[in-house]
Amino acid sequence: MGSVCAKKKEARINQVIQEQSASPYMPDQQTSLLLQDKKTQPQKLLKVKIPKKNKKVRETVKAVTLKNEEGQKMLNDYVFDEFLGQGAFGKVKLAYKKGDPSQRFAIKILKKSKLKRQREFVKDANGNLVVKDALQDVRKEIAIMKKIRHKNLIQLYEVIDNPTSDKLFMVLEFAEGGQLIEWDEDEGKFYKLNEDEELTEDILSSLFRDCIKGLAFLHKNKIVHRDLKPQNVLMSGKTAKIADFGVSQVVGSKNDVLENTQGTYYFMPPEACDKETAKDGYSGRAADIWALGITFFAFTYLNVPFTGNSIPEILKNISQNEVVFPENSVISDGLKDFIHFILNKDPKKRPTINEIAKHPWINQSSANLLDEMDQEEKVMEVSQVDIDNAFSLVSLMKIKSWAQKWRTESNLKKAGPQNGVEEIEIK
Repeated sequence: MGSVCAKKKEARINQVIQEQSASPYMPDQQTSLLLQDKKTQPQKLLKVKIPKKNKKVRETVKAVTLKNEEGQKMLNDYVFDEFLGQGAFGKVKLAYKKGDPSQRFAIKILKKSKLKRQREFVKDANGNLVVKDALQDVRKEIAIMKKIRHKNLIQLYEVIDNPTSDKLFMVLEFAEGGQLIEWDEDEGKFYKLNEDEELTEDILSSLFRDCIKGLAFLHKNKIVHRDLKPQNVLMSGKTAKIADFGVSQVVGSKNDVLENTQGTYYFMPPEACDKETAKDGYSGRAADIWALGITFFAFTYLNVPFTGNSIPEILKNISQNEVVFPENSVISDGLKDFIHFILNKDPKKRPTINEIAKHPWINQSSANLLDEMDQEEKVMEVSQVDIDNAFSLVSLMKIKSWAQKWRTESNLKKAGPQNGVEEIEIK
């Protein structure tokens, strides 16, 4: 009887983790992606035209929702295609540019009213308890994504926020290759989405290098991700990109202490799992490094080193137990040493992202990784003003322009549908 109960508990924990990790385009705690038949269905690979990365994020106050002549829903000049994910505050849909299906995007559709109702107490910079709603988290996410421009990070291209509408749209880069592995809630481990693709050490090395470069760019620019895991690593061709900045945090150059925990339990660092060590806060960068190591472990072994039948048991195992490597897996001593090097349980002795880039295994068949990282440009800091004005600061001229267009469109609506185009609501 006891073993049956334990299995049920474990299944529930796995279900929670599955729900949290479903879609890299939605914040973890808000998402439940449809994953039916992923083990058997072949992954759709498309030739996608990638927009230029050096363009600034567009801010649009016009949100015209229509149906085209083919009956497809549209938002401005985006044509909606497949459904990608569902969350508590909205959903994500695949879309493409009108007249150019090769330009594909993932559009996150959020309801501002729901975001405002989701509130919690947090400590401000002075240590005082203040009320924060989920809309502020979205502001922060947008402010961060506006500033980051890197080939190994999912990009934000446009924010569409009509002041009179409850909908907020985030137009994101669509990584056509998607995830490489997914969590199986029944088996309690990861599985490859493409069973025919072998994750060789050469492939893992390329994948890990991209992850390191993306995280290095964030850390150099005073941003911690806070939710690194395989589900938030997406493939675009042969390039890996880190996704989901929903719980990312802006930190100081030296002071990166975090006091609250975010992310997925299996990937939390030991120092955040123990009440005594966590009460004074912990390093955000060091926590990211630990999650990176667990992510690399998962890609290599299709498992995580610490499990349990309940959340407290998972956290206890992370805090108290040592990392154990599977004995029946055939990997090189170099790769094992690389992962072991990253997963130092002492955050003060845990390597920095630059130290990881110097490890012999990650450099054995490619150019020096640290040299590549040093060539990356540094972006401007994300300030509180950036967060406050993430999608609410619109110039007077833009408001006037929008109002004029709205009046014109209202007159067109009175005349009825034009050229077979029907106005609809995007749900």
